[in-house]
Amino acid sequence: MVAWLPRYAQNLVIWIPTVSCTELLREGLFGVGVMAHYKLTYLVVVNIALLLPGLLLIRYIAARVEGE
Repeated sequence: MVAWLPRYAQNLVIWIPTVSCTELLREGLFGVGVMAHYKLTYLVVVNIALLLPGLLLIRYIAARVEGE
């Protein structure tokens, strides 16, 4: 849990996308029972930044793959 870390470590660790996703999931499961630290805008931007090149690569590769 990010809340267990010192403040300086929290500010660094929160920039790791998987940590932010885990914290978001934790808040969804436990609600106000835990103190979750995440940046939703950052997660959306990172996911879009990874999704778009992935979709473009799939389109590029799909045009070159032949079925049996």
